[in-house]
Amino acid sequence: MERILVTGGGGFIGSHLARAGVAFGVWMLQIYAAEHHIVTNISSVSIAFILIGLFAVFTAVTLYAVSRLAKKTGNDR
Repeated sequence: MERILVTGGGGFIGSHLARAGVAFGVWMLQIYAAEHHIVTNISSVSIAFILIGLFAVFTAVTLYAVSRLAKKTGNDR
């Protein structure tokens, strides 16, 4: 488990992208609360960053699991 966030950098980068997406989402909600309209550019960026970040994290976890399985079965090359 010690290498799960550094497997190819995907987990580290993915978590930061997801956090940036949440930050853009909070910013968009603050603008909506003040002006009562949704800024579609910010909401699109928020959704994109969250999706790309989650995909990167899931990919990192999958690669980590596959590499552990390969080491366990002795197929490490």
